[in-house]
Amino acid sequence: MRTFRALPEPATSHPDGSLRLPHWTAHLAGAASAALGLNWAAYAAGYLIQVLFARWMGVDGYGEFAYAFAWITLVALVAGAGLPAALQRFVPGYVARGELGQLVGITRVAHRTPLVAGTLLSLIATAVILLMQAPPVSGTALVAIWILPPAAYISVASAWLRATNHVARAFVPPLLVRVLLILGAAAWFIATGALSSLEALTLALVSFVLVALLQGLWIRAGLTRRAGRSRPEYLLSRWYRTAVPLLLSAAFFWLSERVDILMIGSIAGTAEVGMYAVASRTAAIVASLGNAVSAIASPRISTLLAEGGDVQRHVASAGRLAFWPSVGTAVAVILTGRPILSLFGPAYAEAYPLLCLLAAAAALAAAAGPATVLLEVSGHHMAAVRVAAGATAVNIALNAALIPTFGIQGAAIATTTAIVARLGMVHVACRRRLGLSVIGPLTRPFER
Repeated sequence: MRTFRALPEPATSHPDGSLRLPHWTAHLAGAASAALGLNWAAYAAGYLIQVLFARWMGVDGYGEFAYAFAWITLVALVAGAGLPAALQRFVPGYVARGELGQLVGITRVAHRTPLVAGTLLSLIATAVILLMQAPPVSGTALVAIWILPPAAYISVASAWLRATNHVARAFVPPLLVRVLLILGAAAWFIATGALSSLEALTLALVSFVLVALLQGLWIRAGLTRRAGRSRPEYLLSRWYRTAVPLLLSAAFFWLSERVDILMIGSIAGTAEVGMYAVASRTAAIVASLGNAVSAIASPRISTLLAEGGDVQRHVASAGRLAFWPSVGTAVAVILTGRPILSLFGPAYAEAYPLLCLLAAAAALAAAAGPATVLLEVSGHHMAAVRVAAGATAVNIALNAALIPTFGIQGAAIATTTAIVARLGMVHVACRRRLGLSVIGPLTRPFER
């Protein structure tokens, strides 16, 4: 078992009597604040999209849109081939050690893989849909599946930018996609007086393509600045041995939190998806802080592992920074949930019980984020996969058992139970393999 020794680095006092955080904690908090600001801006734009689409499309149309995007997100994850997490694992180390050839090599692989894989998957899906000859859904499905290549590319490109400490450029693209989608949808609705799921997905496709092109330019410029004309070195076997388990981990992680949407759509129909998606999207604000902290902590943890730094303290601080503010945010969301849901229209008022349960679950999910990152970047890929697979199995089994009887309320109960199970499994895995406690530091909101 590999363990990490916690080195004492207490907070220091300034001559004016104020308490100063250790340098690494202050850096993490500052970077997380910047990432969180961009993340919340993207979330606000995305939330505005949901409000407008729910009003303009109605429950059925919005449910069809949300259901299609759930599938897009999952398959785009597969097209990324695990490279987002692998980039977090390797790129900071290559930069820190000046291994520019390997940096160029992995960047080129990351640049091409999602586009090639996404295009192949889209071609296969297009052929299947055309052979099925299902006119009512063919148009919507055909547009949706071609969002895959740019969506997969944006995911991988954002990971590369985070790994090279381009925080703003990593978090700006989701914001840009949403802003472009809002402007396009608003213009269409004003011009025609209506908006269907097909039209919304077409606007989304255009937005994703434009943002993917912008990110490609950013990566090319960033790589040229860092590596110049360094000759690429390809360690494909090593990269993909790491990427494939991380892909499984990411896919299971996504399924453990979003399989509810897919199963509701398959069992209960798209109208129920629309109702559940509104509650789920509103509860997602609770997870935004944890996501920002994990995104910032990942390259830092990888660098500390490469340099032999104090990983334990960094993970503990990241866990506290992700968890406790998320708890406060969950309380605020629950207290203001009814007026928030009224923005979508009177039909969505019955989603309030779902919102309360999912907001509490999101706060618990935030606690597991930094520890999951540690398992992935410290070489314990299969442990992370087993944790995610276990949580996914719990979620799928409970959704299958509860949705037919309790509907979308059963899906919310299943998702919350799976998140609790994942937190427990992450704690056990980190304790056994790394000698670190995940839950323990969460009981101490402030650490001097």
